[in-house]
Amino acid sequence: MTSPDTPSSSEDILFGREGGVATVVLNRPRALNAFTLGMYRRFDPMLRGIVKGYRLDAADAEDVVQTTWIRAYRNLGRREQRIVETP
Repeated sequence: MTSPDTPSSSEDILFGREGGVATVVLNRPRALNAFTLGMYRRFDPMLRGIVKGYRLDAADAEDVVQTTWIRAYRNLGRREQRIVETP
């Protein structure tokens, strides 16, 4: 799921990228993929690293980060969800 241009993934949060789509996978099946405080603390910097790779200006990058968090929150409990797609 990870690729060489992906910021450091941890074992419980995996990032992948295919074309213009970045994918996040929570990898805690024994805990039903519960999102922990530690995961939260790692997720935001990882997300910002991915967004930075798309070379957006600061305002657009912040919009993508905020939109991703909002969509992630709205889709808690869904097994699979594409959250952000960029051109």
